[in-house]
Amino acid sequence: MYKIFNYNNLTPKIEEILALIAFSSLFYLWSFNLIDLKILIIPSFFFIIINLYNKKIKTSDLKLHFLLLSFLISHYLLAYILNQHLLIKFDLRLPLAFFVIFTISVQYKDLLIKNLKIIFILFLFFFVFELILMVFSLKELFLDDNFKPLRLIMNCDDGLFSRLGLIYQENSHFGMISVPFLLFICARKFFKKKILNLFVIIFIFVCFLSYSTTFLFGLFISSILIIIKFLLIGNTKKISIFFLLAILSFSFLTFDKTCNKKILQTLDLLGIQIVKKNLEIKDQNKDLKNEKKEIINLSTQVFDTNLRITLSSLKDNGFFGVGLNNYPHMHRFYNKKVSLGTYSEANVLNSKDGSSNFIKVFAEFGLFIFIFIFCFIYYFLNSKHELSFFSFTISLIVTQAIRGAGYYNAGFLVCATIIIIFTFQDIIKKING
Repeated sequence: MYKIFNYNNLTPKIEEILALIAFSSLFYLWSFNLIDLKILIIPSFFFIIINLYNKKIKTSDLKLHFLLLSFLISHYLLAYILNQHLLIKFDLRLPLAFFVIFTISVQYKDLLIKNLKIIFILFLFFFVFELILMVFSLKELFLDDNFKPLRLIMNCDDGLFSRLGLIYQENSHFGMISVPFLLFICARKFFKKKILNLFVIIFIFVCFLSYSTTFLFGLFISSILIIIKFLLIGNTKKISIFFLLAILSFSFLTFDKTCNKKILQTLDLLGIQIVKKNLEIKDQNKDLKNEKKEIINLSTQVFDTNLRITLSSLKDNGFFGVGLNNYPHMHRFYNKKVSLGTYSEANVLNSKDGSSNFIKVFAEFGLFIFIFIFCFIYYFLNSKHELSFFSFTISLIVTQAIRGAGYYNAGFLVCATIIIIFTFQDIIKKING
């Protein structure tokens, strides 16, 4: 076996290519499943096993990797004991996916940091290919006499991807990954090849023509954070671009009635009544209670329902959390207890991911979420990565904290792992002098 799989007989380029393909699939492919795991992820994991066998992995990385995995396993077992009322059934598939992606992210993080440009280029080609397929799908919509082509653009609720998307079947799904890639390209130089720059321009246009509340709010918050970072390090070369993006996204949020309504209602439900706005009431004959329920949009209610479910669960388990990937079990147990009753869909939508990765992480890890918040702040203040990669990582985490789809979609777990590893390694380095 050793002679057949001797690391020295393998081409390092093959290993790197497989790892980059794995990362690309994690950033672009949606609805992560075991088929993706087997075809695109396992080969890279296989090389890690070979590296470990041939002692090609740094001992320091291995120790930190083992420490973090030990925490996850220990927390999972304790959470299982504390939440027996949820009737949690052991399912090794998602923890296996988590373990494999986490391991690949730890061992190939430097490769990703150096080659994010290549992953973005692959993303552009996938993106253009999907656009072409969407154009061919338009003919089906034109068969509908009630179809209005203009409703496909600048429609916060039912836009281009929501009607025609193949990989991203909602505008908000596309917004989760388009924000970090948009800020990545704004923080670096354009490409030398004209065809790539053409694809970039098309990508930017599509981002704003098929925007969602997720895209606009994520872009606004991320741009503000990047501006602060640039000011902290004294780099003002490209700061004007991010000011422009912040103003542009804020303008869209302000003047688009649907987006504006979603943001204001969500803030109101959270008790943040910074801005009060009179909302139109269609039927003046209904009582005040029914009016209030009617004007709450579905997205806001799904968020509110999942937040209430999370808080109810955390109170019962002492804010310890329900354990990795146990959110669906928690949601099934508590959803009827906190239902608002306005939309029946609100009780079942996003039952696996909580509609927000912040809610999902908070529900599954409880107060341990503050460890990740600390890592995020530490990385924000101390990151030594290139500004383009920093912009990508920060914006991806921020956007998906607002409106996420679990750990496995749009590269959330990859970027979270890199932030955590950087924080611990940098602190250990400073302690050791």
